[in-house]
Amino acid sequence: MNDRIQLKTAGVLICSALFGISLNASAKPPSPPVSTTHVTNTPKVEVVNTPDVNVSNSPSVTITNTPDVNVANTPNVKVTNTPAVSVGNTPNVNVVNTPDVNITNMTPIQVKASNVYHFTGFSKKKLIGSSGVAALHAGCQSDFGSAARMCTTKEIFKTPDLTTVTTGQGWSHPVVVSEFLNLSNKRVMRDFSGLSAITLSMSCDGWSKNTSGILYSAREGFQVTNCSVAQRISCCVTE
Repeated sequence: MNDRIQLKTAGVLICSALFGISLNASAKPPSPPVSTTHVTNTPKVEVVNTPDVNVSNSPSVTITNTPDVNVANTPNVKVTNTPAVSVGNTPNVNVVNTPDVNITNMTPIQVKASNVYHFTGFSKKKLIGSSGVAALHAGCQSDFGSAARMCTTKEIFKTPDLTTVTTGQGWSHPVVVSEFLNLSNKRVMRDFSGLSAITLSMSCDGWSKNTSGILYSAREGFQVTNCSVAQRISCCVTE
């Protein structure tokens, strides 16, 4: 009997040797590749996924994903993605707002003050016409603030409400609109106010000589007068 068992055993061993059959009972089949793995997570499980893994999550699961991972999440799932996501808008993006949309600007819009000057009154101080532009401007600033200065005839003419100042008179700077030669072949300039005179004689030769200059009177309008007589200054401020 033992001889038969030994013969059978020897036969099996011979067949195994001939055909390369392994009789190791503890061997296991290989695992499937990662790319075809389907993972379902139970609650409160933290899963780190490798690329191309399809994951379906149940509630309260925290997942950290690497690139190219397709994740289908159920409610209350916190997902942290790597790498960081950067969103940039391209030009020509149209935004359509539905009713009752409130927009709040974080940065206030700054509105610059107008640089348009208008007549505001006459200085208290009197100066002769040759006192210089700086002194004439300063005469206005002492009464109407640091932004005030001597008016031009155009600024006075274009001030809408001149009736607020009913008395007084003061120097005003000419604004030439045209020039021509008179019958004596002398160059004459026409001011915005409508006055005409020989060149430079409307501004006391640049407010440096006692020739003649333009004076604005609240009652009489514009006139040319002697620069050697001290006058108040017509003062303008910005709107």
